[in-house]
Amino acid sequence: MNIAANSEKFSNIGLNFAAIQNYPEAINYIEMALKIKPEHNDAIQLRTLCLTKINNLGCLSNNYEAYIDRIYISGNTYAEIGNYTKAIECYDYILSMDPFFTNAIFSKGKSLIKLNKFGEAIQCYDSALIIDPNDIEILEHKGIALICQNKHEDAMKCYDAILKLEPGNQQALLKKGYIFQTYENYPEAINNYDKILEKSKNNLMAWYFKGICLGEIGSMSFVQYKFTEALKCFDKALEIDPNNVNVLHAKAKVLAKQGTLDLAISCYEKVIMKNPKNITALYETAGILRSMGRQLEAYLYYEKVLSICPNHFSKLEIENIMKKIKLEQNKNNN
Repeated sequence: MNIAANSEKFSNIGLNFAAIQNYPEAINYIEMALKIKPEHNDAIQLRTLCLTKINNLGCLSNNYEAYIDRIYISGNTYAEIGNYTKAIECYDYILSMDPFFTNAIFSKGKSLIKLNKFGEAIQCYDSALIIDPNDIEILEHKGIALICQNKHEDAMKCYDAILKLEPGNQQALLKKGYIFQTYENYPEAINNYDKILEKSKNNLMAWYFKGICLGEIGSMSFVQYKFTEALKCFDKALEIDPNNVNVLHAKAKVLAKQGTLDLAISCYEKVIMKNPKNITALYETAGILRSMGRQLEAYLYYEKVLSICPNHFSKLEIENIMKKIKLEQNKNNN
């Protein structure tokens, strides 16, 4: 059967459903026909007729609502399994029938972010905000898309708008803190994280990011007690989630900057135990071991780095270090 015949087949099935006034199912088959042959005029006219019939029913019939819900659930299911393109098709189909279905607009935006289509996601959220300018969840996700585009000032406006509507919103405070942190305005970042921690001592991300800020201040100002404060933040985060690799890694880096190298290595080993292929942790551990004069142990870690990532950005440097360690070992053996 050729393409035109397939399109005609689905169009005819749609016509049969339209004849018994099952317009949503009719549209389903008409869309199949138009996917095969977009210029199929009879199918286009039939779809217009069915949409008109649905609108004349007030778009409130049980069949119509159930049909829309079924497509929306399908879209969400596709999104959950990572098939974002198919999810967007479902949301677009809903929006072709009901352009003001804000849940579909919002979910489409989330899927577009997953596909790194940040500009299109922002357009989605702007459409939704026309319908409801005070939707906190949409403002939050628009901010995320803007951050991904490095449009931090515009993102900040989204989070400020949220905080006007809901002054204690923790996600908005967290994102504002992150933006200040990106610009190395660590005191203002910490101010936002502290606002969260005043209300919720169990916010792991606030402790984590505050710890990173304090560690950076310590590095910039050479003030040791800032490292101590940073470590206290990481310990608070680890009380909430003892196995959080990001926190363990950040703690290891601060311990190394503080000069407590054995403790840093112990922390790195926990990271590597949870993820043996963590290149950054392996590389940084090797560097610490080498600075401590533990050359053979450092060699083994460098070896692991290159076995996992043969084209590591420091490949030449690592190979030179490994050669030096071998030469020194040969000298010692002789």
